[in-house]
Amino acid sequence: MGDSMVLHDNYTNVIAIEGVAKETDEQIINKILYEEELRKRKLEALNIARRALRYITGYLTDYTIETSQEVTKDYVRIEAKIYFKPPEGMEG
Repeated sequence: MGDSMVLHDNYTNVIAIEGVAKETDEQIINKILYEEELRKRKLEALNIARRALRYITGYLTDYTIETSQEVTKDYVRIEAKIYFKPPEGMEG
């Protein structure tokens, strides 16, 4: 191996390639903590979005309502179309 060196101890073989930065333990821990916080935020956002749609459809029971939800890796988008005209058969 041209630009690498092998370090030996009694337990493991470690190959360190020159020019490749190795993450410190602190960086790894911070990355794990960040990913866990991001996961919690995603779950919270999804729960709130679902509750909002249930609230709208549960509160406005005599309206025609169309709902949709889009979930991507970056966001959740909810949409509710609430029609002003009463459903068929309920017109004045």
